[in-house]
Amino acid sequence: MNPIIDEIRTYREQHAASCNYDLKRIVEDIRKGEQKLRDEGWRLIACPKHACQQQASSPQQHK
Repeated sequence: MNPIIDEIRTYREQHAASCNYDLKRIVEDIRKGEQKLRDEGWRLIACPKHACQQQASSPQQHK
């Protein structure tokens, strides 16, 4: 397999385990990490929206 993907999955598993697999705790921990980076002067950018997300959120007309 891909060693980069394996490393990401290993880190994700370790992080989830450190939060006792509690989704709310995982999200809270990620947000705290993001805030720490902002406090250090990093500028975080939002992920781009994908075309499939834009289509799903926009109303569509059917004839």
